[in-house]
Amino acid sequence: MGMNNKALMMRHLWTIISQHPNSIWVEWIYSNCLRRYSIWTINIVASSSWGWRQLLKIRESIQVFCTYKIGKGDRFWLWMEPWGSIGALLNIFPTIPRTLGIPQEAKLLVVINGEEWNWSRRRAAVTRMVRENLPQIHSSREDAVVWNLTTHGRFTTNLAREAIRTHQESNRGITFLEV
Repeated sequence: MGMNNKALMMRHLWTIISQHPNSIWVEWIYSNCLRRYSIWTINIVASSSWGWRQLLKIRESIQVFCTYKIGKGDRFWLWMEPWGSIGALLNIFPTIPRTLGIPQEAKLLVVINGEEWNWSRRRAAVTRMVRENLPQIHSSREDAVVWNLTTHGRFTTNLAREAIRTHQESNRGITFLEV
C-alpha cells in the first residue's frame, strides 16, 4: 500500500478510534462490525470486505500515535484498549477477565471509583501489573483518544504521512543528520 493511501486509511481508522461523534459511518461500524469488540482486538476475518480487512491490517501503524485519556471510564473497554506501550491487556493476559471475575466486555468504569482505581485484592500481583500500565484518571472529563503527533490532539493526514515516511526511511537504514 502506498504512503498516501496508508495515511488516508489511517484517517478512516482514526475516525473509528476517536469515535467521531458526527459520523454515521462510525456509528454503523460500531453497530455492525465491532458491537462488543474493540478495533484493537477484533480478528481479521476472511469473509469481511477488502476495505475492512485493510483497515484492520494497519491498526499497529496508528496505535503508537494514540494516547488514551481516561475520564469517566464509560467509553473505553477495560481489557481491549491499548494501554501505553503494552497494548491491549487481553492480548497479554488472555485469562485475566475470568481470573478477576470481570467480564471481557467490561468498560473501565467498573474499576474506577472517583479518581482512583478500584481493583480486587484477590490477585494483587496481577492487578499491580495492570495498574502500572493504565493512565491516570480524570473523572471530571469525558474519555478521549488523543493523536499525540499534534499539540491539539487531533489527527492530520500530513503528519500521518510524514510518520509513515520517517518509519519507512528508518527501516531502510537511511539516516538524516541535521547540519
